[in-house]
Amino acid sequence: MVIRESVDRRRFAVSRNVYAETVLPGSSDHEEARRLQTERFSKVSARERTTEASYTEVTDNSWRHSIHIVVKCAAYLEPIPIDEQSTKPGSRRVERIIGTARLDLRGGMLIESMIRLIPGSASQLDLLSGKVGEISTFATSPDLDKATIIDAIDAIIGVIIQLAHDYELDRLWIFPRNGFMSILWATIPGIMPGYPFTLNPDVAGWNEESERLQQFRALRLRGVSDFPNVYQITAQELEAKLSERFALLPEREKYRPQMDRILLRAMWQAQKQHTAKVLKTEQAVHYSNTTVDLANLENDRGKLMSSRQGQSFLPFLSSSEGAANYLHAVLQQGGQAAAEYKEKSYQLLNVQRGMRVLDIGCGIGVDLLPLRSLVGDTGVVVGLDHNVDLVRKAREAPGVRECSNILVFQGDAHDMNFPNETFDRVRADRAIQHCHTPAKVVTEIWRVLQPGGSLTIVEPDWKGIVLYPASAQGGDNDSALSHLFDWYSQHLPHALIGRQLRSLLSSQGDMAWAQVQVEGMAYSFVDWRAVDTVLQVSQSVHASIQEEPAFAEEMSNWLMALEQASQDADFYAMVPLFFAYARKPLTIR
Repeated sequence: MVIRESVDRRRFAVSRNVYAETVLPGSSDHEEARRLQTERFSKVSARERTTEASYTEVTDNSWRHSIHIVVKCAAYLEPIPIDEQSTKPGSRRVERIIGTARLDLRGGMLIESMIRLIPGSASQLDLLSGKVGEISTFATSPDLDKATIIDAIDAIIGVIIQLAHDYELDRLWIFPRNGFMSILWATIPGIMPGYPFTLNPDVAGWNEESERLQQFRALRLRGVSDFPNVYQITAQELEAKLSERFALLPEREKYRPQMDRILLRAMWQAQKQHTAKVLKTEQAVHYSNTTVDLANLENDRGKLMSSRQGQSFLPFLSSSEGAANYLHAVLQQGGQAAAEYKEKSYQLLNVQRGMRVLDIGCGIGVDLLPLRSLVGDTGVVVGLDHNVDLVRKAREAPGVRECSNILVFQGDAHDMNFPNETFDRVRADRAIQHCHTPAKVVTEIWRVLQPGGSLTIVEPDWKGIVLYPASAQGGDNDSALSHLFDWYSQHLPHALIGRQLRSLLSSQGDMAWAQVQVEGMAYSFVDWRAVDTVLQVSQSVHASIQEEPAFAEEMSNWLMALEQASQDADFYAMVPLFFAYARKPLTIR
């Protein structure tokens, strides 16, 4: 399908100041929109991207297959000088492009060129018949408030509906980066209904033979799933929902000053409702006398599941249930030391009422209620963990499930599905040690922090732990403890992370953080049972023996020596924790 020359220029206004319209390729408006796309998508590319091409260049299409749309905002900005004809000062109405998108038709769709559909499926038939279009390359100016972003989206949707009528499209698809759908789904009762996009069930995976896919991957965009999530909506549903939103514009305008806060809450609620659907990889695949490439399909789904289920909390915990029990035990058996370090981590964060706080690696949610008490009714606490089972336990925890301003998401700290500058405070408590690439996590934290926002990280240093006796022989002999440290180093991604925190934060550059502080605290124990619960020494020793039977006698004798030392009041342990604090500058240079 190609663009018909007879189609008139399309325009849709949301207000007197904000409207969208189609533009011709090569026009000044089109070139300005391309610059905006290049700027916005370069900000979500990983630093180690493997191509010099821009997102705009990689995704560019022939004008015969794509219709370009820009959003303009008009405001009285420039003063008009007083001249001989006028004695009163005035101002000139100036328009600028604040957003852009594209409607791709068959022959130019990103989905068509990069993603495999199940042969014979409804989606493939829609594509072959030219009854579907793709909404792509959506971008907005970085300085827009949330209310104006909503206006821009509605204006673009208004133009797309007109184009859907022109080209007799039955269905619209969108292939977004993770997180963008939440703003489309966001529902504010009595003010703004969400757009009911649903997951397309006919996606079979990436088209690994696609040259464009390889170019797209080289951009290293954050928020692109291991499995391609395509969402769809009928043109009729889209038009009906826009009409509802348009009818409520006067109500929406009343809440414009508070829209940043209201929309963020609505986005989180929308994402929360749809998370379960996204996590289910059974995407209602219907075979109906069709031969499907099952090997590739299962391979893609396997990648998706492995990326989303995560790993156990520590190397000796083989299940999510074990991880949950461990987290409970640390809180219960850690005693005064656990209470003191938790309190210190909250104090460093300096949370104020009304703030938005993110807890990375929230586990079963032990910190969510204490943080909720700090932000109050007007703030928001968000927990994030990669383990699906722990996330479910956190959501169901007493007190958490009753709080509307506590939200828990499953996700990867290396690639968080939150918009830039979302949170006032971010904390990570003994979580960074388990991340494969801590530097990427810190970069993501910086991205989601508001200017002036702060971060606290609490981490141990496993080779800094002191246990006495450190071997069955006691005295100066520490052979058993040294062997256990070596085992930790092999099984924990970053067993020495505590001593590296200052370097980790400084590695982003001198201007990334306005302030970096690291403080080490030593917590002493004389109760062997409590230490064994917190550090899981016995379980670690037994796990190491399974891997290295030659050390079985030495390690088993050491455990007995620890038991005896506890009975004789000779046992002693010291666990170092490192508290890192960093603040994002108010002004980003």
